[in-house]
Amino acid sequence: MLYSQCLQYVALNLSTAYKNFFDKRAGFPNFKSKHGRQLISYLSNVKLEGDYIKMPGKVGKIYCKQERKFDDQIKTVTISLNPDGKYFASVLVDDGKETPQASSSLKAVGIDLGLLIFVLPAMGASLITPAMLKNIAQF
Repeated sequence: MLYSQCLQYVALNLSTAYKNFFDKRAGFPNFKSKHGRQLISYLSNVKLEGDYIKMPGKVGKIYCKQERKFDDQIKTVTISLNPDGKYFASVLVDDGKETPQASSSLKAVGIDLGLLIFVLPAMGASLITPAMLKNIAQF
């Protein structure tokens, strides 16, 4: 049984894909075959009970192995089926912390790695490659 929220989430993803295409940020959205990776996202009514994820509807409880323990509010659970028949669940959790703001005081630094000159930062100082240091040390 699918909830309307699952279908609305699919429509939202499709809408975002078309917006990105028409804004020239991405290519045309391709049709995805049923033989590839399958995804379904549940936005609500999902609970974690011990080692089980309780999904809404007829799905019921699913055993899971957790890599990390959490006690925060579950926002979204995405169940994916890989072509090899394995199921995975990705859980998005709201930890209640505020999003950190990016500081504008730091300057971006570009670093170029090369063969003759090992590191050439944007500031101008360069480092010689370790192989050249060996050759200089032999003389």
